[in-house]
Amino acid sequence: MVSNTVYVGEQAQVAATSEGLKVPSQHIPTTAVYYKAPRGFPMNPQQVLDVYKLIRESRASPKEKVEAFRLLREFRHITYAFLPNQRDQAMKLVLEEQPFEEVRHMITHRKYRDWYVVLFMPFGSDNAYKKDNNGQTKAGLSQPVDEQALNVDVWAQFILHHWRPGGDNLISGTAMNRAYHVNRRSIFGYLLARALAPQVPGGSGTVPKTHFVRQYALLVARPQAYREFMSNPSMNEL
Repeated sequence: MVSNTVYVGEQAQVAATSEGLKVPSQHIPTTAVYYKAPRGFPMNPQQVLDVYKLIRESRASPKEKVEAFRLLREFRHITYAFLPNQRDQAMKLVLEEQPFEEVRHMITHRKYRDWYVVLFMPFGSDNAYKKDNNGQTKAGLSQPVDEQALNVDVWAQFILHHWRPGGDNLISGTAMNRAYHVNRRSIFGYLLARALAPQVPGGSGTVPKTHFVRQYALLVARPQAYREFMSNPSMNEL
């Protein structure tokens, strides 16, 4: 990381590419959004007002308005994590409901829909190339072996490479963000479901496994549900 500027949209992709070079370089955006807030997040109340003004400005492009709103919304989310006595003036201003709801209502209009696209960071797959026993280079990672059935880190890397968001293959039950940061707890939950799911001989276990995983997901989604269920006195009669 060569910069603590908060990037959004295409600027985030360009910055990720610049910082991923052998000789990292800092990306300095020159768009209207970063003219109003050079660090991405507003650093003072005036920058908050300037970003609001950009979103309302008729001459600003839909893309600029959407990117400005995304920065403002993320700044607002992070501000909620601070105690009230730890918030600066810019934080207090961005938490005011009326101006934020006005721009949110405007940005969610259908005319901005084409610009409200989910963009993912460039994915570096160079480390996923390896040589086989014949010395030939092949792409992709091998599926973890049985001994690694609950190895979160190994499976996280495999899922990230083959089943990441924005790729051709998707997988349900795991969580990662647009920068490909993996939620390790979700990986463990997915692996535990794989380990506990019934395996029907003959390769016909799709339907029982689907039913099991659905019930499993409902159970783990509620903390302490299994313990509460087993502690119920009426369970002794079963």
